[in-house]
Amino acid sequence: MKTILTFLLLASTAIAADPQIQRDVAYVEPKNERQTLDVYSPTEGKNHPVIVWVHGGGWTKGSKNGMQQKPQAFTEKGFVFVPINYRFVPNVTVKEMTGDIAKAIRWVHDHAKEFGGDPNSIFIMGHSAGAHLAALVCTDDRYLKAEGLSLEIIKGCVPIDVSVYDIPKRLNDGGSVSPDTFKAVFGETEESHRDLSPAAHVAKGKNIPSFLILHVADRADTKAQSDWLADKLTEAGVSAKVVAAEGKNHGTINSDLGLPDDKPTKELFEFLDGMLKKPRTLDFFKAKLDKTLTPAKAEAVFGKADRDIGSGLKIFEYDLDDGSKIRLGFPGDVAIVYARHVTKDGKTVDLLLK
Repeated sequence: MKTILTFLLLASTAIAADPQIQRDVAYVEPKNERQTLDVYSPTEGKNHPVIVWVHGGGWTKGSKNGMQQKPQAFTEKGFVFVPINYRFVPNVTVKEMTGDIAKAIRWVHDHAKEFGGDPNSIFIMGHSAGAHLAALVCTDDRYLKAEGLSLEIIKGCVPIDVSVYDIPKRLNDGGSVSPDTFKAVFGETEESHRDLSPAAHVAKGKNIPSFLILHVADRADTKAQSDWLADKLTEAGVSAKVVAAEGKNHGTINSDLGLPDDKPTKELFEFLDGMLKKPRTLDFFKAKLDKTLTPAKAEAVFGKADRDIGSGLKIFEYDLDDGSKIRLGFPGDVAIVYARHVTKDGKTVDLLLK
């Protein structure tokens, strides 16, 4: 009997953790299969950050299907995960392809609240060709501007293992892929190559998001290009970190992403946590306190509480940078009833709920 009960408990927990799924949603009209996306979202809560995932395939093939464990891994961490399809060369140009990525981001921004997402907390990620497209839409702001958006809504970019962040440099340096292959995708002219190079669009004052650049450790061409892009970003005052994935190849750096013991995955979630970390100051809490706060909304606004010290009431306690604390009281899962500042010497001051 104990074994059966244990099985049923584990099964019910697994079912509860499964994300909500919307498949094959058109992000342009009229609908076509190459311009659709899927939405995997947590079953509860609001204002979740959103991951837009751009698949690889050499700019000529690939699919948003077959995401391995990524949807589960991201939704369990409180993210909405949105893999997208886009059109391919030679049916469209790389500019039009990148335009598809921008259109998908526009759809996500416009509809984020419908699936519990935060329209102003979007991360762009991609593997291989998708890494190039992700980096391009996050550095060349013309694509989002064409959709009426700014790079300000993009909180971070994670391109994974591609060697064409600077196409002219890549063609000059050589590497594992022949120049003819790249010219068939990006055109014959250096002007076109530069225009489609993320590194060429890096500049100060453009609101370019922070980058985490992952690459296979022993691939010389992706290593060189990753370091080169990071240097350009850093020179422009943009935070950029490069992580070389040991023991991976071009396929497994993607297929293993989301596994519990995967080192690139750990680096990824550390990056995301850093980008989403909320200020721990009294002024920040005062500015955000609201009568409509529920426990779920408070977690979205202030981050996960350091502890719940309630007995009867839910009392979320947050440690502030100056050593004092904030306590938020909720009668269950409904709206907040009080907010208090606990000073370092233990005195309490009620805070105004606007």
